[in-house]
Amino acid sequence: MKRRVLLGCTAVLVVIGLALFGAAKLRALREHEELAHELELAHKEGIPVTWEEYAARIPTAKPEENAAPLYKSLSKLRVKGKEDPTQLGIDLYQHPGPSTILAAKEGLGKHSAFVSAVDQGAKLPKCWFNREWTKGLAVLMPEYADMKLGTKWIALRGSIAAAQGDSASAIHDIDEVFVVGRHAGEEGTLISILVNEAIDAIGLHQLALWAFSHRDHPEYLASFKAHLKDWPMPNVSFTNRGSLLELTSVLTLSTNPEGRRELGLKEEDVPAMEKVIPLLVSRSKADIKIARGMREICGAYSLAPNERVAKVDAAWKSLLPSLAAYPTGADIYEKLSGGSGDSNGMIDHNFVLADVIAEAHKQGFEALVSILERRTYPKSIQLPQFPSPFDGSPATAEFDGKQITITVASSDKAIEIKPLKLPNDKELGRASK
Repeated sequence: MKRRVLLGCTAVLVVIGLALFGAAKLRALREHEELAHELELAHKEGIPVTWEEYAARIPTAKPEENAAPLYKSLSKLRVKGKEDPTQLGIDLYQHPGPSTILAAKEGLGKHSAFVSAVDQGAKLPKCWFNREWTKGLAVLMPEYADMKLGTKWIALRGSIAAAQGDSASAIHDIDEVFVVGRHAGEEGTLISILVNEAIDAIGLHQLALWAFSHRDHPEYLASFKAHLKDWPMPNVSFTNRGSLLELTSVLTLSTNPEGRRELGLKEEDVPAMEKVIPLLVSRSKADIKIARGMREICGAYSLAPNERVAKVDAAWKSLLPSLAAYPTGADIYEKLSGGSGDSNGMIDHNFVLADVIAEAHKQGFEALVSILERRTYPKSIQLPQFPSPFDGSPATAEFDGKQITITVASSDKAIEIKPLKLPNDKELGRASK
């Protein structure tokens, strides 16, 4: 009798165990299908769901037309030391003459191999770095800093030519600066576009400075106006298309020692909760909510600027609880992405409104053109023809006898649009405000 009862109980337990196992497998299958559905929707919405898909949308280049290898070589050609082409350019502006021209030429000569590689790169039509995009936010892009430094040296060479009255050579050098800037922006990522914008700003500032100090050479202002038409304007939907992959790749890497090492994290720094959380929270359910939330965020980038921040912010706020399933990964992502991590979501308004910021910068340069075209510069004037893309308020221009200051207002407290100054404070020997 006892044996029958024992066998019966055992059978019941086996049946219960099988039922629980089956339920778990069924639940896992449904969650897998639900996640696959979210990813399929993302794919249909133009959001890459694999790094191969992401990389496929970056323009490639044949070896004979690709400038990237030359830019990659710059790190080895860079001369170690503190010599700054910016300071040589400032000296040349403040005290134009044989001694500063000679000093600038000598400085340029010390970096001849570095500058020559930039020159060679600018002769080629395309730039494809063919990066390891599978690393996501951890992918390194050291070439951009070297490319920007290279354009500073090229701009200095142009300043030497301008100081010697050779406007054709000066403009030729600045044309090269813009080619390097275009190369920097070819990947189409937000970082590449911002570097493109920064390099273009170097070229535009130099042309404006020459137009300001050499008013007998109208070709400088003409070149400024021509290049301003090509000011890089980010398509935030496209530049942020990798948001889903960037987040999920960091979260996945954070769950194992090898991945954490790739993210630069030491095992002794991994919180104890990393081992406990999987026992308390369903990561598969979190993955579904994360995918859905990132779809909402990517979709919000296509909205008008006055709606975009609130939508992205709300989507992040809704998504944040799901990141609790990945405590280590969420922390690393916040640090790598530069997000705020506060109650309003992990967003940076400078990224979400990158196109509006670019438009504000362009408005500032266009307002500067309108001042440089005048015979005399007004002490203070409002320029309603150049409204701020943030709130429509007119750009303003001031001239104190030495410096033109153009201001384009930003109504977003999280974004600072610094005044455009010509000459800048360093060139005038002033402390920046």
